[in-house]
Amino acid sequence: TSSTPCGRYSFRHALRPGGLRSFDATLFQDSHRLAYRVQDVEHKAVVILRLSADFLNASAAPVSVLHERREAPCLFRWAGRYHLLTSGLTWWNPNP
Repeated sequence: TSSTPCGRYSFRHALRPGGLRSFDATLFQDSHRLAYRVQDVEHKAVVILRLSADFLNASAAPVSVLHERREAPCLFRWAGRYHLLTSGLTWWNPNP
């Protein structure tokens, strides 16, 4: 944690919410201040976990939203709908 985005950070603890091994992950906080971790699980699926109020643990079971080989998830809300962007699993090559 840190008091500023570019500040010096101190390690709190390792986190593997839901016991899932993830490669790429991002955080999303909705308008109700609930936090979610969106992660690709071993490049086999994308899951969303609701996080505890302190963001340090999962507070609900993971929900699998894509059963495809994807990475780099990005969840956002725009025009009243939620959008999930992901990248194809093409490593350094461009996506088709």
